[in-house]
Amino acid sequence: MPEIQLIIRRTIKPIRIGKLESVMTPGVFIFISMIFYVTSSYSLQRLCKKLEIKPTWLSWTPFSPVLMYKAGGQAWWWFILLLFPFIQFIALIVLLIAWVRIFQRSGWKLAIVPLISSILFEVSIGGSILLFIVSFMTSSPPYKMAVEQVKQNSMVVESLGKPISTGWFVQGNLTTSFDGGSACLVIPVSGSKTKGEIYVDAQQQNGEWNFRELVVEVEGRNEPIVLAAPPPGSQGSLCF
Repeated sequence: MPEIQLIIRRTIKPIRIGKLESVMTPGVFIFISMIFYVTSSYSLQRLCKKLEIKPTWLSWTPFSPVLMYKAGGQAWWWFILLLFPFIQFIALIVLLIAWVRIFQRSGWKLAIVPLISSILFEVSIGGSILLFIVSFMTSSPPYKMAVEQVKQNSMVVESLGKPISTGWFVQGNLTTSFDGGSACLVIPVSGSKTKGEIYVDAQQQNGEWNFRELVVEVEGRNEPIVLAAPPPGSQGSLCF
């Protein structure tokens, strides 16, 4: 069966979802990415015309690093090595050396715009992908069901304090297919008193999501708050 599987890891400090969504969406990031793309491509094309590096139209394609290497006096095939893990580190160092030479040849006024806009373009593309994945995860039924139950549980509310907010960067994986699915999520949560994490183990059968396990671990509390536990005699949690 066709399957979609998305796995994301929490690596940064959680940010409240409401604050993030009110400022940034995947669409906004894509729009910003397009601005940086046009700026970097056009400015690189101008730079290459001055340095007589051809073909200048490559600046508008994914092969634009070829022009950067050539403009910096390096072999174009270093671009190919960017595609291979481990070796790409060396290729990046060579690219950095190429940019140093580009600055020496053209001056910083002409070279600074394509350099900075190219970096910002790559960052914005990564941000667009990240926000799309986060949006997919936080709009999924198991995520919404878990957060709703947590906010309605009096023991959780008492332990965390009101208002309860969730972090936007979720750890875990979500798998869906035509005949079922599963979700193993760790959702950052915080209140006015302290913070914690929601552990979600959910299964989808016949289009319906059900929790195998739903647990909230509160910072400073010895025992976790169990909202749903695996049935007796089962294998237990499939996630944690």
